[in-house]
Amino acid sequence: MWSRWNFRHQMRVARQSLTFVNSRLRYEQLCRQIPHLVETRTTTLSENDFYHRADTCSTVPYRLLYIGRLLRAKGVFETVEAVSRLVAAGFDAVLDLVGMLDKADPVLDELITLARSLGIEARVRYHGHKPAGPELLKYYRQADVYVMASQISSEGFPRTIWEAMASSLPVVATEVGSVPAYASDAALLVPPKDALALTQAVRCLLTNPPLRQKLIQKGMALARGNTLEKRAEEMIAEIQHWMAIGQQQS
Repeated sequence: MWSRWNFRHQMRVARQSLTFVNSRLRYEQLCRQIPHLVETRTTTLSENDFYHRADTCSTVPYRLLYIGRLLRAKGVFETVEAVSRLVAAGFDAVLDLVGMLDKADPVLDELITLARSLGIEARVRYHGHKPAGPELLKYYRQADVYVMASQISSEGFPRTIWEAMASSLPVVATEVGSVPAYASDAALLVPPKDALALTQAVRCLLTNPPLRQKLIQKGMALARGNTLEKRAEEMIAEIQHWMAIGQQQS
């Protein structure tokens, strides 16, 4: 009841305001209801955060990376299963997990139990939560493939994908939320909840240097268009335009 009441009041304010939304799905849902709705893209990237390299996967073990909250809905179990399938196929792969835990959910214990049952416990490594900045960027820059296997249909475009692309990481992600619209052809996209498809996509990157290099270049170009500086300029321009219209009407 509170949620519905809150939504009605938010919509009442939004219809009379300049409103920014950071999800393509949400924009498509609301664009006919809110007259002055602007789609923007959430980012943490500054122009000084970019890290250039022509390729990854130059040494073994191949380092797969996931950064974000360790939630079941983020596909972390499918990611561990994909690592197991890769190892069984002869790939020397490890998975680095970085992010915040939900203290009420034993997801990490269950991930470790799963990895142990698959015989890859030593290949799944949890590094804890790291704040944005040099300490977090270090994990992107030493990784070979970024994996984001979210199952959340209302997912926006995770900022971690921007950060991975800005660190010259090829990306494998699921076709959820705003990911297909924003990632375009700069990432390999797979269905959610499909460990086999996830495995095949990562394997494709590990064995196909030209594809890796192409995705790195496209991801870098995409991320360069989504820095804090660019988003701020766009938002300021929209706000100034909105204020100018208000002054003309008054």
